[in-house]
Amino acid sequence: MGAIAALMSKDGSDVCGQIGSMLRLLEHRGRDWVRVSISGQIRGGRSVDEADCSDLRGSTALAEAHLKRYEGEGDPNYPEGLFTAVDGRLYGLKRFEMGLGFPFHLGVPEAEIFGRIVVQNLGVGLVAAVQKALSELDGVYAVAAAENGRMVFGRDPLGVKSLYYGENETLFGLASERKALWDVGIWEAHSFPPGTVGELVQDGMRFHPFSVISKPEIESLTLEDASVRLEGALRLSFAKRLTSVGEVALSFSGGVDSSVAARMIADSGCGVLLCVVGLEGCHDIVVAEDSAKALGINIEVRPLRIDEVVDYVRKVVYAVEESDLMKIGVGLPLYVASETVGRRGFGFIFSGQGSDELFCGYNKYMTVLDRMGYEGLEEEMWRDVTRMYEVNLQRDDAVTAANGVRLEVPFMDLDLVKTAAAFPVSLNVTSPDDPLRKRVLRRMAERIGLPRRIVDMPKKSAQYGSGIDSAMRSIARAGGFRSVREYLNSVFREVFQRRFVQEPH
Repeated sequence: MGAIAALMSKDGSDVCGQIGSMLRLLEHRGRDWVRVSISGQIRGGRSVDEADCSDLRGSTALAEAHLKRYEGEGDPNYPEGLFTAVDGRLYGLKRFEMGLGFPFHLGVPEAEIFGRIVVQNLGVGLVAAVQKALSELDGVYAVAAAENGRMVFGRDPLGVKSLYYGENETLFGLASERKALWDVGIWEAHSFPPGTVGELVQDGMRFHPFSVISKPEIESLTLEDASVRLEGALRLSFAKRLTSVGEVALSFSGGVDSSVAARMIADSGCGVLLCVVGLEGCHDIVVAEDSAKALGINIEVRPLRIDEVVDYVRKVVYAVEESDLMKIGVGLPLYVASETVGRRGFGFIFSGQGSDELFCGYNKYMTVLDRMGYEGLEEEMWRDVTRMYEVNLQRDDAVTAANGVRLEVPFMDLDLVKTAAAFPVSLNVTSPDDPLRKRVLRRMAERIGLPRRIVDMPKKSAQYGSGIDSAMRSIARAGGFRSVREYLNSVFREVFQRRFVQEPH
């Protein structure tokens, strides 16, 4: 995990002070090491102050903060002025060792590995070199590379890691969070398109697709065949994410999604701590404790008081940079879970995010099925999968990064998504009145030995199961607000007016 910030001046003026200010707002995403490149001049240190570049001048700047510093021998053998940055994780890197002549281990930052692969391909130009590197890599990431004043960026095919871009009268900018762009007066921040490489030039961003996913053909499968294929894809997804990470935490509600995740982690031999968050006595806590006992896995219960919810609403609004009711309601339990496990020393938190979109978990899909049939439902679910980066993934990345904890979402593995999207939707939902849905996942859960009460547990959305939605409505009423949306809008203004003169929109 880390942060990326970049600026290009339209009129050639110096951007050094502004890039430092942006990086300070993003430092929570990578507290171990900071690097800055100002027009090809590179500085590094354990903090923004230590990586001081106040004596430098330049009209282009690229910076990163990340959670680990490589302490190996020597520096990467880059051409002079080349600088690379990565926010995210790259998987399956051992296969590159021979070609790069470089032993990989957990202490090597992703930016160095990515950079070495880019260097091998620089003969075809920086844009093509980044495209080729990303087409060979498996992972979740936002990346950047700079050379001789040119800056190139990329994002993983599903958009699991956040990246935004925008401009104003004097600047072009990119950043891992919108607040860093707002800080320099770029108020319109757009989400960088997934599966795309973009070059920042004097007239804006030029985009070049490298891995834009398309909907797979639906295959003719039985429920049993689909569940077997799903298990194989899931186990591979978890295996790549659990390599060399030690013990991990899991955001846990006790339902089928998080229970499958718990079993997959436990079966891998990796230690796991479950964490459930909610109001005292809420549905999720009761169910999660029961499911954890059935699975034989330790659980951390974090009950919340109403006064704590007031404080956490402010923190989550700041993290997700929005006042959206659903984003705050769903994001708050994950924020507290990542804070809780982070304080206990866990560097990774896993989540079952993506299961509902892949296996027809949401009740709204029943309306679509009733009106448009299975073909219409397949299209709706695929649209939701490809748009997750704009809502669910952005939210979850923001709230976990706020606590310096890396988020892993194994259900959003690219190969797994392609596998699951090829299942006939009729295998997951039997009719518009199906009370459970997610039939392929439930059959797989049964096959790997989950108790029947977990396999058949109905879905309850996080904001309701945790009691957070009800708590926010009570807080809004007590504060004299006409609605919870008015309350959240008020919190947004309060949180951001201290920092920004103009309110972001």
